Amino acid sequence: MINQNQNQEQNLNQEIKKTEKILLKGVSKYYRTEGEKVLALNNINLCIYEGDFIGIMGPSGAGKSTLLLIIATIERPSFGELYIDSIPTSDMLDSDLQLIRLNKIGMVFQDYYLISSLSALENVLLPLEISNKFNNPVKRAKELLKMVGIKENRFNDNINKFSGGEKQRISIARALTNDPDIIIADEPTANLDTKNSKIIMDIFTNINQHLKKTIIIATHDPKVLAFTEKIYFINDGKIST
Repeated sequence: MINQNQNQEQNLNQEIKKTEKILLKGVSKYYRTEGEKVLALNNINLCIYEGDFIGIMGPSGAGKSTLLLIIATIERPSFGELYIDSIPTSDMLDSDLQLIRLNKIGMVFQDYYLISSLSALENVLLPLEISNKFNNPVKRAKELLKMVGIKENRFNDNINKFSGGEKQRISIARALTNDPDIIIADEPTANLDTKNSKIIMDIFTNINQHLKKTIIIATHDPKVLAFTEKIYFINDGKIST
């Protein structure tokens, strides 16, 4: 009994020591469509800690993408507050939010959003050229491409020569270029078969466990949720566990 109580106390202490990374307090988001006000998020309260691996599940139109855009500071809440590293963002200038996105947040999308006229290496280099964060950006980009399983002899191949699974791996490398604290992925496996989906999720798991990144993935695929540590469900703009 003593050992059990000690373990419970240790677990509680570990929870207390966790660092709050993202906090949404009373966040709602409205859009206007043809003069009609549409509620996309309804009074969201959500706390995400440093190192969390979060899955957000819900049907199309439930509010998953809107929630990710709010967390990524791409959209601003209509009401409520988003905190990143305990700092409120509602009164920040757009230029301040751009710096947060450049340095703290990496984005991965369902449709990759890679530049088709560039090579794999050039796509990964783009954020590094904007930030000037690393003294040797080419070395950094190559290391990340290797980490996600792209062979060195293909670094200079045009992006159109890669399969869907390979493109998603390249987009993950690009998301990591500026060493962000947070990785946000919107349906990253939706266009992939089962084999490539597992490869992508194994990469995210490695990033979470070994690079200690906070990861938030929105999906409608229950197989993806098996890789996450916490699951939230969203429907009609409301979130639950």
